[in-house]
Amino acid sequence: DQITDLYFSLERAQRELEERNVSLVEALAFNDNIVESLHVGIGVVRPDGRVINWNRAMGALTRGLLDKEEVMGRLVSEIPEDVRERFALGAALGAALRFGTPYSERGRIVQTADGNEIHLDVRHIPVAISGEGDLHVIVVLEACHSPIACSIQRQLDPLTVRVHQVPGDRCRERQDLPVTTGLPRQA
Repeated sequence: DQITDLYFSLERAQRELEERNVSLVEALAFNDNIVESLHVGIGVVRPDGRVINWNRAMGALTRGLLDKEEVMGRLVSEIPEDVRERFALGAALGAALRFGTPYSERGRIVQTADGNEIHLDVRHIPVAISGEGDLHVIVVLEACHSPIACSIQRQLDPLTVRVHQVPGDRCRERQDLPVTTGLPRQA
């Protein structure tokens, strides 16, 4: 009788676990679809510098220099240096990963491979993952739709391009960083 009860308890627990797994998979797929549908470039870089999420808009905004298929799963250091520097994925990203230093630049002028200029707003947002001491960084690229407005803003405010200094050496010393319970899943 106890064995039968135990068997049915285990069977019920397994069904509940399967239902929760289905819900989790659906939620992850929904989140992935949202990120992929944005016209804003979104990427996530782990503390070791490996790209774990990168939406297709990143490729479109960078004119194919940072396509999802080429970047996903790679270390940022494996991206050619000139491309890293064009899109602020060098020292600024390193400071965000190591020290939790957010980075924001409005109207960054980037020379494309075909000789044209594009204007991008670039942000690096350090995020502490709940239960972990190291930082992940969300990289955001957004088209500056009015290059003239971006140019005027840069002339009016020379501090428009700024690297925000953050006291403390590590994320775990910071109390004001956003904390999340997880990141979008790897592709």
